[in-house]
Amino acid sequence: MLPIYSYMISVVASALLVVNSCNHTKHFTYNQDQKITVDTSDCFPDRQNQDTVQVSAGTIEKAGDTYYIISVEGNRKYSPCNMPEACKTKGLNVQCVIIKKEIFPNERWFATPSMLQSISIKE
Repeated sequence: MLPIYSYMISVVASALLVVNSCNHTKHFTYNQDQKITVDTSDCFPDRQNQDTVQVSAGTIEKAGDTYYIISVEGNRKYSPCNMPEACKTKGLNVQCVIIKKEIFPNERWFATPSMLQSISIKE
């Protein structure tokens, strides 16, 4: 009987560790209008630039493992390939300049593929 109890205890403990590890969130302290450094090297070199967009009010959202920006004024979604780690926080309010990239004819994207030129955090 003792081996069964120890086995059950180890299973419950393992389950608690897995559940607890999934609850970690990123905590950052931001100053008003904090500008974030962005790597501006082209991370979609095979796609043509389509347009440059100024997003004066946007929110960071997450779908699966991908972070994207929803523009408040136009309700557009952008999926920047160079999103800085400091901005990967769901619900974060940002202001940014985005270069929209080409979508190939055989593709469907949830959000427009894009590249950040600059981004700052808004409070």
